[in-house]
Amino acid sequence: MATRIAWTLACALALGAAGCGESGGDGGAGGDGGAGAEGGHGGAGGHGGAGGHGGAGGHGGQHAPHWTYEGETGPEHWGDLSPEWAACRDGTEQSPIDLSLEVAPSNHPEMRFDYAESPLDLVNNGHTVQVDYAPGSTLTVGERTWTLVQFHYHAQSEHTVEGIPLPMELHFVHRDDAGALAVAGVFVVEGEANETLEVIRAHLPTEAGETADVPTATVDAAGLLPAGHASWRYDGSLTTPPCAEGVSWFVMSEPIYASADQIAAFTGLFEGTARPTQPLHGRHVEGPHWSYDGETGPEHWAELSPVWSTCGEGQAQSPIDIPDVPPAEAPEFEYATASVDLVDNGHTLQASFEPGNRMTVGDSDWELVQLHFHASSEHTVQGASYPLEMHLVHRDGAGALAVVGVFFEPGEMNLALGALFAQLPAPDGEAGAPPPPPELDPSALLPADRAAWRYDGSLTTPPCAEGVRWFVMKTPVAADPGQLAAFTARYDHNNRPAQPLGDRQVLGERR
Repeated sequence: MATRIAWTLACALALGAAGCGESGGDGGAGGDGGAGAEGGHGGAGGHGGAGGHGGAGGHGGQHAPHWTYEGETGPEHWGDLSPEWAACRDGTEQSPIDLSLEVAPSNHPEMRFDYAESPLDLVNNGHTVQVDYAPGSTLTVGERTWTLVQFHYHAQSEHTVEGIPLPMELHFVHRDDAGALAVAGVFVVEGEANETLEVIRAHLPTEAGETADVPTATVDAAGLLPAGHASWRYDGSLTTPPCAEGVSWFVMSEPIYASADQIAAFTGLFEGTARPTQPLHGRHVEGPHWSYDGETGPEHWAELSPVWSTCGEGQAQSPIDIPDVPPAEAPEFEYATASVDLVDNGHTLQASFEPGNRMTVGDSDWELVQLHFHASSEHTVQGASYPLEMHLVHRDGAGALAVVGVFFEPGEMNLALGALFAQLPAPDGEAGAPPPPPELDPSALLPADRAAWRYDGSLTTPPCAEGVRWFVMKTPVAADPGQLAAFTARYDHNNRPAQPLGDRQVLGERR
């Protein structure tokens, strides 16, 4: 459920509920797609370095230089303290990073934690308290499996969300058979006491170098995981010297809770043990991949990310099947010829506009942001579909969306459509020189009769956010069959099925 995940944690702590709006999909100029690639790099090399994320025993190299979190041995100087730590200064895939709410955390491929209890084996390495874990507990993502080696904490969190740190962050460090690392990050926020943290708290070694091997006590790391396993995923590094890269990061979007006393006990030992966030240097934080077929198709969108739950639970979803009702009067359009930015976002052809094109309905004005296409049409009319549907996405000053749907049917050559399709950009992910920006008068893509059915709906792509005003024009626009074929040759079947109308009304419905 989107209401209980850490997608909302930044809002709850700093922004307020109103700051937690969904974005992406049809609504923004950036289009539908997620970015980045799943998986990580190869083995990162050494796990060690004093206080690093390394394996059991990897925190305490006797000959490693002394490093801290401040002053001349602080993070900005780590790369100068040892030649083996040069990546701390020169690396281009460093961790931690700031995470953006514009990228939805992903459930796909699923993260499967197979954790078992382990004897309680603690070490205070002078930078944090680390729990060394017995072999046998694993993390599996897709076809890759790593074994849990240890976990430790940072205070405040090392990763931030929209620039906001959380009180604590746990790092669960895993290693595969080839030595490559995967780290799962879990935010800790104040709430109810956590039983597993209490077991650790009862035996905390308080002095640097002190250990606590408690044969009568066990710890189950599963008790420190949130119920939901959606995560932000990216390729990064250890967050302590030697800052080795090639680490697969999974930062969980849902936090766990700990009491104020528990948080104070851990932060009282180590506070300010967070490396500052590092530049992305062109990396992408991976959002969930969605499609129109199979396991990532429309019937599964709600499962791919908890912030997309509206795709499955929403009561005002789009598109719909238009019933036998007369359309309402036409909106007013103030469109003019302008240069457009064409992009293949992996799901459709999208043309983005600079401000200056406006739609007015009554006292409400919306600026045209972008237009894109679906084949066949997403909306149907009494069960009948059209070969193509265009969506013109508008936004008002408060960020509310209004979308105009226009059907296309086989007929005469459409010059405006031809100008767009003649300059199709290279498919998403493929190299190629971008075509020159075409000029387009969007009114040339509208029918002469602009009467439209009106209803309240949603984005038709994830996150399926509701509160969208829809205007679906009754009269289709003609396009040459060859033009329609040129689009469907690249984007065949990029339409969401019609959703239940429920108790909504289409304006003009007979009573």
